[in-house]
Amino acid sequence: MTVTLPFPNETHFRVLLKHCEESSPDDVFFHDPSCDIEANHQQFLQDVYATRQGLLNGLPRVLFNDQDIIHEERPFICLLNQGNYEYIVAAFAVLILGGAVVPLCTIRKKTLILMEAAPNILPEEASHLMKQCQSVVLMAGPSVSDHATAIQQYALSQQQDIHVRSISIHSPQQLILPLIEEAMVISPERPSMLVFTSGTVGPPKGVVHARRLLALPYTPAKPGAYLNCISLWTVGAVRLIKHTLYARRIEIIRPEPGVLWERLRKGGAAFLAAVIPVWQGLMEYFQQHLDHLPAAQREDYLRGLRGLNTAMVTGGTLIRSRLRFWSDLGKPLKLCYGVTELGRICLVTRNELGVDRNNYLGQPVLGTTIKLSEGDHGELLIKSPNVFMRYLNNAAATKAAFTDDGFYRTGDLVSREDTDYFFHGRASTDFIKYYGYQIPIPALEQQLNELPGVREGYILAMPDERCGYRAAALIRLIEDPNADPQPATFDLPNLRAQLADKIAAFMLPTALRFLQEEETVPRTISGKIIRRDAARQFFPVGENGCCSEATVQVWLARPSVCRTSINRAWDWAGAPM
Repeated sequence: MTVTLPFPNETHFRVLLKHCEESSPDDVFFHDPSCDIEANHQQFLQDVYATRQGLLNGLPRVLFNDQDIIHEERPFICLLNQGNYEYIVAAFAVLILGGAVVPLCTIRKKTLILMEAAPNILPEEASHLMKQCQSVVLMAGPSVSDHATAIQQYALSQQQDIHVRSISIHSPQQLILPLIEEAMVISPERPSMLVFTSGTVGPPKGVVHARRLLALPYTPAKPGAYLNCISLWTVGAVRLIKHTLYARRIEIIRPEPGVLWERLRKGGAAFLAAVIPVWQGLMEYFQQHLDHLPAAQREDYLRGLRGLNTAMVTGGTLIRSRLRFWSDLGKPLKLCYGVTELGRICLVTRNELGVDRNNYLGQPVLGTTIKLSEGDHGELLIKSPNVFMRYLNNAAATKAAFTDDGFYRTGDLVSREDTDYFFHGRASTDFIKYYGYQIPIPALEQQLNELPGVREGYILAMPDERCGYRAAALIRLIEDPNADPQPATFDLPNLRAQLADKIAAFMLPTALRFLQEEETVPRTISGKIIRRDAARQFFPVGENGCCSEATVQVWLARPSVCRTSINRAWDWAGAPM
C-alpha cells in the first residue's frame, strides 16, 4: 500500500526530504533500545505518518483548517516523553501539521536521577502548563501512557478537557511518498516550539520560538553517530530535531558510565554532549575500572573516545583538573554556552586554551553577535537571527529581556580578553552578600574543587542574621580509605587554610558540611545545581536566624577581627581599615 505524506512548503522540510531521497534502505538513522527501534528513513516516515493521522482523525475537526493545518490561535501540542525516538516522531508529526511542540518533561525541578526513564512531571504541573499555553492535546508513547492517563484524569477533576493521543512507532509497513505541498505555506514567524528555562533562578519561563528556528540550509549527511543522553531540556529539545534534519545517525543511550564507555569502545560515535554529572561519572568509571586494564584493552576505549569529532560539556563549566584529565586522555572537551531564548549554543571553545583557564567560555559561534554592557566586561548581551518570539503570557518580561538596540540580556556577567570570553557568574544568584562584601560563587567554587581529596564541592549562600549570608562549602570527599584528607581531619579551619593563599580573605568559606554517600544535591533536569534548594536542605535556618544543622561547622570570627592579620591589600576587597 502506498500513501502520500504532505509536508508544508518550508526550508527545513525540503532539507529533510532531500536527505530521505539520498539515503539507502540499509542506512539506520535512529537506534533507540528504550523503544526497541532501529529505523531507516522509510520507517521514520511511516511512524510520522501514522502519528499525524492519529492526530487528524482523533481530534476535533475545529482545531484544523481546510489544509489540515492547526489554527494559529492555539498551536501548542504537549509531548510527554523523554529525549528518545518517540519524541522525534511526535515532534515532526506536530510540525507537519503546523503545530508547536511543547516537551513537558523539561519542567519538573528535581534531583537529577540519571537512570530515571519515566517522565518526572506531576499531573498538577502538567495540567497547569497546558492551561497556560491553552493546549488541549497531550501526546504520549506506550511507555508513559499510564502517566498520560493520570494527567488527563486530574485535568478532568479540574474541569479541564484534555485529548490524549498516541505516538506511533513500529508502524505497519507501507510505502510513504513524502512531498512538499507548494500551496501549504506557513509563516516563519509562527510558533514552532515552546520550551522552558532550566529553573535555576526562579520558576521556569515559557520560551516561544518561531518556525525560523528550524530553517537550516542543506548540508551533506555527516558520518558517525550522535549519542544522545540528554533529557528534553532547553536547547536539548531543539538539538534532536536539528540533528534529524542534518540526517545524523541518532543513538539514544542511557547516561550510565559503563554503558557509555562500552559504546565508545565500539567506535563510530562522532558527537557526544553531556551534562557535568555525566562527564564526572565517566571520569570516575575510567579511573576505577579501565585505567588499570592491560594496555591493549585500555587503548580500545581510548580509541573510541578519541574518535569523537565533538565531545561537549553542556549546562556549565568543568573545573581545570577535570578538563585536564580529558585532555591528557587525548580528547579535550569543548565547553559551550547556550541560551534557551536563542535555541542554540552561542559560545564554544575551539582549542585547548580552556584546559588551564577558569570559567573559559570560548568565542562566539558563526551568526551570533556579542557585546558586553561595560565594554570589556559586564552583562553578556547577544543578538542572533534565532532569537525567541516572546515569553509565554508575559509581555513585560519579553520587553525587559532586550536592549533598545535589540540585544538579548542574558543576566550573566562576563569579561573579554582579546576574542575570548570568561564567565563570572549570574548577576542575580552567583554572588553572596557577606557583611557588605560580594563573594563570587563561581570563582570560589573553582578553587574548592581543585583541593586534594575533593570529589564534589559546592558553594551555597547560607542565611545568617548576623552577617546576611555565609559562603557555605558543601563537600563530598573522594571515597578512598587511604586518601588524605578524611572528614575526621578535614575541618573548617583546615579548609580555610588550604584556600588562604589562593583567594581573597573575605571570600573564604565560613561554613562547612560534608555530603554523605546516600545524599545528592538537587539539580535541574539539565544537571545544574539548584542552589536555593540545596541551601535549604543542607544548611537549614532555625528560629534564631542561624543554621540549625548540628553537622554544619561555622566560623564565627567577624571580619573586623580577621582583618587585624591582613597580609595582602586585596584580602578585604580594598575596603578601608
